[in-house]
Amino acid sequence: IAKQLDPQRKTAQAQFGDRGTEILRITDIRGWNRYFGWYYGEFGDFGPFLDEDKRKAPNQIIMVSEYGADNLRGYHSERPMASDFTEEWALALHKA
Repeated sequence: IAKQLDPQRKTAQAQFGDRGTEILRITDIRGWNRYFGWYYGEFGDFGPFLDEDKRKAPNQIIMVSEYGADNLRGYHSERPMASDFTEEWALALHKA
């Protein structure tokens, strides 16, 4: 319907998880909400994930629509670790 209403406008889908991904076959832009290094895996897993997705859909635009680590303002640790809610872990993840 979107393309019928405006054939020039790009369509996009932001996707979290692997369920319902069939919609990504019909959109112009594939958006991924992924939290490597927070909910699962390591932040370094992001590149290989995107490379594999681009291999699956070489003619589509791929973007990261969400990523990151949750944190609590003022919550600190000298030894931050994954999913500890410290400002230091969130900063380290953004720097990775």
